[in-house]
Amino acid sequence: YAEAIRVYDEALIIRPENAEIYTAIGAAYYELGLEQAGPNWPSWESDLANRTPAAALHELQAAIAQTGSGYIVLKAEQPEVIQAIQKKAQEVGAYLYTAQLRHGATINIVIGQTNELFTKARSAYFRAIDLKPTYGPAYRNLGSFYMKIGQHDAAVDYLEKAHQLDPRDTELE
Repeated sequence: YAEAIRVYDEALIIRPENAEIYTAIGAAYYELGLEQAGPNWPSWESDLANRTPAAALHELQAAIAQTGSGYIVLKAEQPEVIQAIQKKAQEVGAYLYTAQLRHGATINIVIGQTNELFTKARSAYFRAIDLKPTYGPAYRNLGSFYMKIGQHDAAVDYLEKAHQLDPRDTELE
């Protein structure tokens, strides 16, 4: 994937307004980010029910230390635990998305190299959409990206847009 990124970067020098190249480079960054996360997805998962904020923070610190780069999913019920986890994740520069549930929340955290590579992938997909708003594969990849990191509402929006652009795509259907 690193070699593909290098080649796509060279292609962008020649064709800087090419949405297809941006989509392809985004896919390469995405796959490289998955490699950095290791073989398990999520890299760490834990239910923090009935834990104190201090115990929850200890769990997050253990997850960060052991994972290094990847995707952490924590479930919590108490607002003070959710807030403590969110604050700590932001302090370490993680990508953070909290899905509110009826009783509590699921906190999705992307850290390390995976976070850096996923950020580049997302930016490349958005650039492709800016350049060519009717290019379905960029929406499809962005939808898949958001699904992977637990942002299901955003994922569905982008996947529906991809399907609108290519209604014959039975996989999206």
